[in-house]
Amino acid sequence: TGRHSLSKQVGRIIAFPYWEEKEFLETVAKDSNGFVVSMYPGYSKYHCCLKNERQNAAEYGVWPFELGMKRWKRAIAAGGTYHLIVDGLRYLQGPFVPDAVRFGSQEVEKLQGLLSDKHPGASHLVYIYSTNDEGAVFRQPLLLMTPETDWEMVSSADSMKIMSIGFDSDTMYAVSVDERVVQQHLMLLTQDPSWALASAGRIKSIAISGDTIYGVTTQNTLVKQSLSGMTMSSAWSDSESSAGEVTSIFIYGYHIYGVDENQKVVKKSLDFLQESWQTVSAVGVTSVAIFGDTIYGSSVDKQVVKQTLSQMTLDSAWTPASKGTVASIGLLVEASI
Repeated sequence: TGRHSLSKQVGRIIAFPYWEEKEFLETVAKDSNGFVVSMYPGYSKYHCCLKNERQNAAEYGVWPFELGMKRWKRAIAAGGTYHLIVDGLRYLQGPFVPDAVRFGSQEVEKLQGLLSDKHPGASHLVYIYSTNDEGAVFRQPLLLMTPETDWEMVSSADSMKIMSIGFDSDTMYAVSVDERVVQQHLMLLTQDPSWALASAGRIKSIAISGDTIYGVTTQNTLVKQSLSGMTMSSAWSDSESSAGEVTSIFIYGYHIYGVDENQKVVKKSLDFLQESWQTVSAVGVTSVAIFGDTIYGSSVDKQVVKQTLSQMTLDSAWTPASKGTVASIGLLVEASI
């Protein structure tokens, strides 16, 4: 009860309120500023006994994934979201993450249908975005991408020439050809969008993690600042790390990945940015993005290539994953929004 009244009183002071009470959807949700429901869907349709699924007692006979979909749909309708996805490849059954199970193809399609209303024109769980040499931006569903599937243009080079892209929730951030950070709301993104300047300084690559945006300056310094506080007058702070000759960056988990001047993937821990880059791949890419245990790259042959992240070595090969003229790539995971 105290937590319910606290949510109403402090409003946006709580950045990420976290609830498990079933009655929340019918009481406090309408007055909250966003929430996450975490009533785990369970381990079987019987929701019984050994797993102590008291939260699912009224859902006897409903399979866990279907129950998760029901709760996610209700949460979205009330202005929040539901904690179901682990890493884009698995969904939670209970609070113990290693018990998460992989999605089947039909389950992915159901998730895509549920989440597609959040971004008009989008109907898939994960999109891969790309730029071409002229600066236009394209996209296609990541899970359906093959060397034969086509790219859909979403921003023409006539409006703004884009070199690299990143995402935060429903906003696309990008680096323009004149090395400025620009932004565009995804709901407004068309083939002729109006990009807005987002920060000061000259930046040649960006990566976003939570409320922190990282950048590589034209002097090859790795810098960062608060994304929510970024304005045309806010300063980039030195991360006490030289980016070296890294031409693009991407953040995944607790690591920042980059591509060096030799077109190899390098990485370092976000907690130890002063350390040297560690080379982790063979030659062949100019930018990277990671989803689950797959790392994607824009190749020197101007197509998307991929390999298994956990098995990547200095000798492992990149395999073709798309067609088209691709200069750089970025990922938008709808389920994280």
